[in-house]
Amino acid sequence: MSPPAQSANEKGSPQMHDEKADEHTLSNRPHVPLSSAAPTSTKKPLLDRLHLPDWVITNLRSSRSRRVWLRCWTVSWVAYVILLPNASLKELGNVAIFAFLASFMAPANLPVQFFLFVLTAMILGLCLGWALGAAAMRAALASRNQLLLQQSLQTEAQSAAGLANPDALFQADVFAGKFLDTASSIIFGAFLGLGCFLFALMRSYAPKLLLTSVFGTIALDIFCNYGALFPFPQYTLMNSLLESIACYIGIGMVCTLFIFPETLNHATLVSTSALVGRLTDIVELQHQILNVSPDDLAEGTPFASKMQGLRTAVLAEIQQMTSSLNFIGGEFSWGKWNAEDITGMKEPLVLVVNRAASRAPFFARAKSAPFPEASTSSGAPSSAAEDAHGFTGDTPLLRQLHQLHNTAELTYSVRMQDVMPVIEESTADLRSACSNGLRATKTVLDGINTRRYARQGAEDSDQHLTDLDAAFERLRTALEEFKTSRRMQLLRPFDSCDARTSESLRPSAVPLRSLYISFVFATNLVVLTEAIAGLMEYVQLTAHKRKKNRLWAPGGLRALGRAIMSRGDASDQAAGEDYAPRPNEEVKEEEGPYRRDPDSRPPTNALQRVANGLHTLYKWIKTPEALFCFRYAVISVALYIPAVVRTSAIEKNLSTLIRASVFTSGDAKSNCNPYGSAATVAVFLVHLIFLRLFSPPQYLSGVMIGGSTYMLVPGYSWIDGHLPTVGNPGLGWDVAWRRFVNVIIGSAASFVVMMLPPKSGRKAVRLRNSSHISTISFLYSDIMAVWIDSASVRHVHGSLAELLPNARKQFLKLATQLQAVKSQTTIAKWEGSIRGAWPFEEYMKLANVQTDMMSSLALLASALAQVDPAMRASFLQRTMAVNPNFFNVMATFSLVSQALRTGEPLPQPFHQNFLDRLHYHGTVERQTFAENDDNAKDLVHKSNPEQIANYEFMFYATAICAVFQVVEGLNELHEITARLCGAIPLQGWTKWRAEYDQTHAMKA
Repeated sequence: MSPPAQSANEKGSPQMHDEKADEHTLSNRPHVPLSSAAPTSTKKPLLDRLHLPDWVITNLRSSRSRRVWLRCWTVSWVAYVILLPNASLKELGNVAIFAFLASFMAPANLPVQFFLFVLTAMILGLCLGWALGAAAMRAALASRNQLLLQQSLQTEAQSAAGLANPDALFQADVFAGKFLDTASSIIFGAFLGLGCFLFALMRSYAPKLLLTSVFGTIALDIFCNYGALFPFPQYTLMNSLLESIACYIGIGMVCTLFIFPETLNHATLVSTSALVGRLTDIVELQHQILNVSPDDLAEGTPFASKMQGLRTAVLAEIQQMTSSLNFIGGEFSWGKWNAEDITGMKEPLVLVVNRAASRAPFFARAKSAPFPEASTSSGAPSSAAEDAHGFTGDTPLLRQLHQLHNTAELTYSVRMQDVMPVIEESTADLRSACSNGLRATKTVLDGINTRRYARQGAEDSDQHLTDLDAAFERLRTALEEFKTSRRMQLLRPFDSCDARTSESLRPSAVPLRSLYISFVFATNLVVLTEAIAGLMEYVQLTAHKRKKNRLWAPGGLRALGRAIMSRGDASDQAAGEDYAPRPNEEVKEEEGPYRRDPDSRPPTNALQRVANGLHTLYKWIKTPEALFCFRYAVISVALYIPAVVRTSAIEKNLSTLIRASVFTSGDAKSNCNPYGSAATVAVFLVHLIFLRLFSPPQYLSGVMIGGSTYMLVPGYSWIDGHLPTVGNPGLGWDVAWRRFVNVIIGSAASFVVMMLPPKSGRKAVRLRNSSHISTISFLYSDIMAVWIDSASVRHVHGSLAELLPNARKQFLKLATQLQAVKSQTTIAKWEGSIRGAWPFEEYMKLANVQTDMMSSLALLASALAQVDPAMRASFLQRTMAVNPNFFNVMATFSLVSQALRTGEPLPQPFHQNFLDRLHYHGTVERQTFAENDDNAKDLVHKSNPEQIANYEFMFYATAICAVFQVVEGLNELHEITARLCGAIPLQGWTKWRAEYDQTHAMKA
């Protein structure tokens, strides 16, 4: 069980390089035979020559993306065109632009019934805002001084007497603020603040209802801003806005139904098929990994970037698929598979993604850096001990062991380059069977998804199922053959070692580093094959059961409700929201049962419970959610005040929603030309809609703001030029500078509120890394607790089997969060460096190291799951990785996490290489073991050849290697944190440690 991960040696956001670049790089190495390498093309495609971002190229090449793009562009353009005829403009009024604006905020890029749900959420927000506004108007009218109101109305009637159009004068006076009342304005402001606070709570605790919150706030803003001006009830203020939104709903539904319609069932199968295709690419990439040199796997090379891009892509696609599964049960669909059938693929797919995405980074790291070999039993120091590559705290012991090991590898000809051909040969059939199995699975899924309405093609579907059956049988045969015979070929290079030494094949006699790495690759391949077999079996059984298309009714509405009310995910974090981790988020849940309040004991009576509840409320007020809600309410009320002041009420219009207005370049006349305006908007919408649909999460906020601002420009320019309204600012420069001032005021107000208290994205990155390190420490402690639990020996399906499903979810969640923190780190880089340069590279490396550690932990868990508990228990006393004296390494996780959280420096004596400590405790343990039982060590040595040839020992060796990888990653985390937060020196410590290490150096 291995989660999606990235190599710790990669920096910056992952970018997928094209196949041509990879082939060119590999072709420059004549000694590397790559069967997949293609001849170098003389001319690259146009998209590749433009050097566009990968997400742009991918969507431009995708036929499905182009279809969705066309549909959404059509909807937005039609929503603008309905503003141009005078008849529709007069009917919709000056809020007609909301149809155009809604087409950008809630584009028609979703399946039919899911799009209907989004529209329902939007209408729900408008109705909630309308209800709160109506209640505010009812309360405000009741608070007015009726005698004063009657006098004002009588005075107004006398002023309008004798005029040709007294209603026009009355309307102008209303919008000029002549009937404003202080008490009424206060009531409206109170309701506005309360409503905005409630909508902000909805935004914080139910992010899926974002549109409900946004449009509810818009409706409440309009009602309170305009409602305060009227001296009599006007509960129908929202009619025009709802008519505009209804126009967009009609346009959107018609286009969704008739322009490339699809259901969520179809869209999910499309994404699932694409995900299986990516997994096939990862499996086929293993052939190149076994043939390229370590230099081609180094940081920044095209091949390494391609591996990184594939892992990132499968992680994003599985996240997208699992998110859509929450809503798939709420629709009607026609096809062979229903919602439950598709949802059933989630677990096997997640398992395949976890194991496939973590294979390449671990193996690339094992090839590019010295790898520590672990001994489960030797009486001499381990000959495979390695120092952490690039770690400044290397000790003489580790350097000496490293030198001895390299010399022994050269002597016995068992270097990595010597065993690579053996690994490739022994795993060739199994890798080929995995690739063919995934391709057959993809073919079946495509056939199910594309033949929903076809009456013919039954023979092709039967042939696809036959091919899947054959591929599944071949996969099972290849897996069984590898377990019984093929894996023994991995020991072949070491037969000569056994013959050239008088001792048995064991770690103390010959260097087994390359054998252990071979075991790592084989172990990963085996667990990946088992996961692929599980996916193929599920697809096979379901496809044989569902052979006819039929209509499926909605089901699973409870899951739909849970999805709506679920909290935000890593996409919010990647978009720059939810900057700082919450005080009680997941890492604290592990500590919950053990945490105590140092200032008070639990409450014991009613008064103490009430006081404790008030204390809990006080702590909530300081949370990010509460601060956001207060900011949201305060800025809304602050910008509402000018609308109810007599001197500024005449200047108020819907520009309070922050818009600007200029003439479009296609307008031939001063009052706008409809044909030129429509043509110009159509051209600009092409680019805006593409960005709105396909921009990465970290860019989406800027796209939303910029796109909405642009839509306000031609929309209100046309409305102001063709629709007489009270308080119309006119055309040209007059309207431009007024609305520019509105934009500046809104931006300045937002900035001031956001600075009370100020928020820093860079601090949030540091806190996020601290939180993720705590999560990794809990995962490490859980897995190690299961490893040393001797009670699990009595229950083969004991605590480890219970841990794995939950750990798999945690690994996938953590992998998504680490990918999001990398995006957040990139965003934080753009903050001003007033106090000095921000160490962007250090924080990016910190996230990469955590990703690598998470991959190693997942490998550790999946490897231990394959080991017989009795065998695991028999090795406990002779395994350095579980030495009790080494378990205080857990304190280092806590120390590093706390240093990042508080910014406190680390103590210098604590900065040491943990691999050295591991070997030190292992040496003491071996000496104690030998003194207590003279015959035990000889017995173990005699059984070593049989143990190494044991199938389960391959997984046990992989678990040992994974622990060493985690320890090496912890060394790097400690070093990076020391460079970020500083280290408190101890006078004379460095000199004394060097003298001590030299004195206690290992004897040759």
